[in-house]
Amino acid sequence: MANSVERVLAAAVQGQARSPRFIQKQLSKLHAALTKDGLAIRTTIKSETKHSTAEVEVQYALTLEAVAALFAQIDDLEQALREEYHLARLENSPSHKVPYSIVYIVPSRYNLFYSCVTAVAAAIAAGNCVILELAQTTSRISEVVQKTLSNTLDRDTFTTVDTRIDLETLPKGSVRLFGDGDGANPSRTDLVPPSTRSIAIVDRAANTREAAAAVLRARFSFAGQSPLAPDVVLVNEFRLKEFCTSVAELTSKYLAAQFEGGVGANGSTGAGAGAGAGRSPPATATKISSTELQQAGAEILVSGSKGAVARIGIDDRKSPLLRKPIREPLLLIHPVRSVDDAIDFANADGGGGGSSGSGLGGEPLAALYTFGPPEVAKYLSQFVDARVSCANDIPVELVGAPATPVGHATQLGGAGPYSMGIFSVPKPEYIRYDAKFSNLGKLLDGNDVEGAMQARRAAEALNITVKQPPGHAIGFFEQGLLLGGSILLTTVVAGNVLFWKYGMPAIAKRVRH
Repeated sequence: MANSVERVLAAAVQGQARSPRFIQKQLSKLHAALTKDGLAIRTTIKSETKHSTAEVEVQYALTLEAVAALFAQIDDLEQALREEYHLARLENSPSHKVPYSIVYIVPSRYNLFYSCVTAVAAAIAAGNCVILELAQTTSRISEVVQKTLSNTLDRDTFTTVDTRIDLETLPKGSVRLFGDGDGANPSRTDLVPPSTRSIAIVDRAANTREAAAAVLRARFSFAGQSPLAPDVVLVNEFRLKEFCTSVAELTSKYLAAQFEGGVGANGSTGAGAGAGAGRSPPATATKISSTELQQAGAEILVSGSKGAVARIGIDDRKSPLLRKPIREPLLLIHPVRSVDDAIDFANADGGGGGSSGSGLGGEPLAALYTFGPPEVAKYLSQFVDARVSCANDIPVELVGAPATPVGHATQLGGAGPYSMGIFSVPKPEYIRYDAKFSNLGKLLDGNDVEGAMQARRAAEALNITVKQPPGHAIGFFEQGLLLGGSILLTTVVAGNVLFWKYGMPAIAKRVRH
């Protein structure tokens, strides 16, 4: 193992993994190997996880799609060579990037196969040498991943280790990816995913059945362990009963649940109503027991062998369940009075009030999902602090993937959670310069005061005047002021008219008598 690490370190110094043709060959071989070993890979995932056959197929498909999408970004070899030799052709490249020397990957344990392959493929596509840490476990998935990658990728630029390598051991300019965080803090050398929650908001005007279907699919797919599935669903109180009814009707797709009645007046189903009436709470498949749920202020709506759905009342905002990410098949529903109430909740520290900032520790939410009209989605996305916002759906691309590291955009489109940009460093390169700014150097060289003053006057004369809208265009606040003013003016005028018509004659009559 030591020799393999030394080979990779040496290859990084030589820049052996940076050639566009080399990258193409690596990704092509990887896709071919994953396809060839596909049956064995899917069988292993199915036997070792609680995932359904469809979920295994989707995870496998997303993995291959990601490798193919990364390959497509560098498929044009001529374009890649043009970008590499732009300075030699006297061309600027303000968006030029270079790879890190080494990418050290500690993959997320969530959907391990997908997490490993997408991270390794993105790092290779960016031109890096890669060290993948896979701890010694009894996991057959880990074994399959290690075998497939080690037998496919170039041994000089890729290797696996089973124990942690200190950052000091890696070359300067290396970066580490911690797929699950592992207690690391985001920094220049450590890529770490967000540790905050994800929230779904169901507006009063939303299609509650479509919203319920999307939320249930996200929360209960892949054994309910997705880091980007909604941890709590905020439902407008006027649509709560309707939403809970849809949840009850659709839950059978995801849970082996036994219902004990219909939906109550407060939006609860028979299981929760029975527990509230003094019956023993039903058992759940979650790590949090039914008793713990009730002690935390939750009313169990649906429970079964594969998970549970619970409602936390509008007056129980300080429930500890509303303050932490959920990594199990447990869906929490919480009513809100309005869109602004939902915004206040989402932006509160831990979701239960306190200092500003979303999720935990004042950090943005990992994801925001909104259900309702486009204008409501725009309003929520604007005022809820979140790293990614999706309207009227929860994409399987997000649900099936580990979270993208803090400081990098979460993107959809098939390339997976890790883009090439995550594993590269901006390095703009210039060889041509604007004549106007090139002349500034001559002014300094010759101490040309007059020329410098002309440059100053020209800069002062630049037109950056704000283009005002036409006078008839009245904004929202102006409309409010005009409306308030018109009401006040109408009241004053009407009061004066009444006073002179009725008040003055009455006063005059009293004076005469």
